[in-house]
Amino acid sequence: MPSFDEEAESSSDTLAIEMVQDVTVGITVEIARTEMTVGELLKKGRGSVIDLYRKVGEPVDILVNGKPLARGELVINADNELAVTLTEIHGRRR
Repeated sequence: MPSFDEEAESSSDTLAIEMVQDVTVGITVEIARTEMTVGELLKKGRGSVIDLYRKVGEPVDILVNGKPLARGELVINADNELAVTLTEIHGRRR
């Protein structure tokens, strides 16, 4: 049975979520980062490929308004598009 403090915390969490659930935020999925010189970048032309060294199934960071909030895995969805499956939010595993 939850303690009074746990019930109060749960109730306040629910209220806080209800208050912000309609707020629009920017979501960024950081697939990879790479480095190259400006000269290397300028040598690339249309159709050039910049390898990111990531594969489907690898973990990615999910940022909300530029701040890390969750983790996910790269997947291919039913429309053969790149997507992300959430695996962690606020340090909790799904």
